[in-house]
Amino acid sequence: METEIAPYVSVIIPNYNHAPFLKKRIESVLTQTYQNFELIILDDCSTDNSKDIINEYKNHSKVSHTVFNEQNSGSPFLQWQKGFVLAKYDYLWIAESDDYADVRFLEVLLPYLIENEKIGVAFVDSNTVDAQDVVHLDFYKNFRNERFKTDKWNYDYTRTGINELKENLFFECTINNTSAMIFKKGLLQYVNFDYLKNFKYCGDWFFFISIVIHCDIAYKRDALNFFQQGTDNFKKGTRSTINYFKERFMARYYFWQRLKPSFPKQGKKQLYQDLGIEMRIQLNEMIKLKSSFLDTIRSFAFIFSINKSLFVRQFYNAARAYLWKN
Repeated sequence: METEIAPYVSVIIPNYNHAPFLKKRIESVLTQTYQNFELIILDDCSTDNSKDIINEYKNHSKVSHTVFNEQNSGSPFLQWQKGFVLAKYDYLWIAESDDYADVRFLEVLLPYLIENEKIGVAFVDSNTVDAQDVVHLDFYKNFRNERFKTDKWNYDYTRTGINELKENLFFECTINNTSAMIFKKGLLQYVNFDYLKNFKYCGDWFFFISIVIHCDIAYKRDALNFFQQGTDNFKKGTRSTINYFKERFMARYYFWQRLKPSFPKQGKKQLYQDLGIEMRIQLNEMIKLKSSFLDTIRSFAFIFSINKSLFVRQFYNAARAYLWKN
């Protein structure tokens, strides 16, 4: 009788200027208790000493590729795509370069995907790590439970992707971050990568929705992912509240016409209320920061181009709420 070979995972580390965290990230992959994987390390033209650190591992038996861009791509999602093309195996883990994982991460999550063909995404809870390297337990679990007035994330669960979207994921990005999940490579066929590359803030959320629509999802309450706070690569002064809320709309409304029939009346009402609140925030930002005027106009023009009647209704509600408040 032939011995069945345990499946392999393609692990992708996309890095840009995360040298202080990179060694810990790589080691947290290489020391996994589940050892059937390849490691692909991508660097997006970092200006720190990331390349030196990566080159220390280029001859490691688990490292199948180290790729250095000669110029910055401008989008982490282009790096994801490059990793997906290089990946040899049917199970994928995007291990962000500033995060790290418990050594049991793959051992715990992979069985969900192997043993149930319907499950395409599995994720764990995350701890957060501050600038002093202090770990804060249960932050995401508590945030999600409070946000939705539930204790759902205190327990392991599986759901159909559609039910997960209707309950939570379409209202808030309840998958902690990309590093916290693994997924089946076959789901990539459902992702519009040309649309994805337009995102700077909410692209991971768009990506999650794109694949969860087509599969079941599993959650493990153990916090086996460690999310490093305050390490994004936005240049000082370039963050935009207006563009963030514009992308929240982009990430969800792309799928709305398809998903709308699945949502109960109350869910639709809540989504429209959320949109009104987000538009009001944009109005506040526009008035507070005169330089944000053009960003606000562009954001509203985008919403208007997708659904004129929805825009008019929610703009009216947002403006009325703003005037009433002030």
